[in-house]
Amino acid sequence: MSSYYAIIGSSLVCPSISSDWNACIPASMKRRDPRIWHIAYAAAHKVITETNVNPVSIIAATALGALDETKNFLDTVFDTGFGNPRHFIASVHNSMAGKIALELKITGPNITVCEGQNSLASAISLLDSLDPSAFPALIVLIDEHIGLLDNLHPSFSPLCKDYLNTEWVDGAFAVIVDSKANSHVSHIRASAAVPRIGSITSAIDMIKNTLADNEDALPSVNLCKSSYLEPGIAAHSAINDLNVNRSLIGSYAPASDSVAIIDIIRRQ
Repeated sequence: MSSYYAIIGSSLVCPSISSDWNACIPASMKRRDPRIWHIAYAAAHKVITETNVNPVSIIAATALGALDETKNFLDTVFDTGFGNPRHFIASVHNSMAGKIALELKITGPNITVCEGQNSLASAISLLDSLDPSAFPALIVLIDEHIGLLDNLHPSFSPLCKDYLNTEWVDGAFAVIVDSKANSHVSHIRASAAVPRIGSITSAIDMIKNTLADNEDALPSVNLCKSSYLEPGIAAHSAINDLNVNRSLIGSYAPASDSVAIIDIIRRQ
């Protein structure tokens, strides 16, 4: 498990739920940039505005990257024999973190993690690799749901179908953390993704057993099983639920056959 990091604030942006989610996006971005960049920017802008904290570094977590831009690039290749350079540039997975950093003047380390359903946990675990001068750090989990996924879904393996349903909402979860663990009430840490041994449940329980401590009874693990964004939705809910002192959020990525746990704790 990574070290605990203090949670300064978090945000969640789901376009299908919030009609005014893009009100903060600059006009130039609305004209030129893909929708997924808008979603990522909106989540980052929201948490920075609400906390009034400017992050030094950014870690983006995504399973699919700018999937619609990848589709558009391939469409032009098949249609004309030449791909659109703009679609190609935007389809690169780390393009979202780069755009956020440029727009919000985040000048420190810029990392993108692609680990399927475990992307958020892997991003949190990477905080241990940052120098103390790189904090506060912004983590953004972002993935989009496009029609192509629904068309492909019948061809997925049974396990992948279980862990990516056709009704999931896309969006972005953003959280700002500090390396000074005593500076805030809520704290977060995560395990890096580890290969599954046995059943998914037993593999999650094995990681959970490493978290046991003498003074606190461990809650049950909320195993996220519907979308790439679900761990972020669960984390945002846990961070803002003042009645829960500790939450464990489990994830499983069929593509890498690996599991991870996010641990959120509130200390009075």
